[in-house]
Parts: sequence; C-alpha cells; structure tokens
Amino acid sequence: IYENHYITIISLIAFAFVITAIINLVNFMDGLDGLVGGCMVLCFLNLSITNDINLFLIVGSLFGFLIWNWHPATIFMGDVGSTFL
Repeated sequence: IYENHYITIISLIAFAFVITAIINLVNFMDGLDGLVGGCMVLCFLNLSITNDINLFLIVGSLFGFLIWNWHPATIFMGDVGSTFL
C-alpha cells in the first residue's frame, strides 16, 4: 500500500500494541462491579440502534451477565470475555 514498508510495519506494531492495551484495560476494569458490563451495554445498544439490529443479542447477554456482576459480584468476565468485548 505504501511506498515505504517501514511505515506499514511500524503502523502494524502500533496497532497490535493498542489492541493489546485495550484488552488489558477491559480485563482490569472487569474487577470493578458492573463497570465494564454497564459501559458495554451502552456501547452495543448504540451500535445496535445505529448500525446492526443483530447486536441486540450481545446487549441481552450483557444484561444477563450484569445481574450476576453487580455489587457484590459473584462472577467476572475473565480473559475470554474481555477479549471478546
């Protein structure tokens, strides 16, 4: 795409770093009761209204998760849930 391949390589490394940082931040915030689930409900609700109605399935799943993740939390997302979101 670019004439200079160094820019492409540096961009890919930066993109991988940012994605890894976002996954780790979501995983870290999962320890706070209901914070990640509540924020993701709002994000996916907005996306489902504006873009794709099929995302309501994720919103429903997050509401079911929030019942058990509210204070005092009995379950957490873990690595798989934070990577998915």
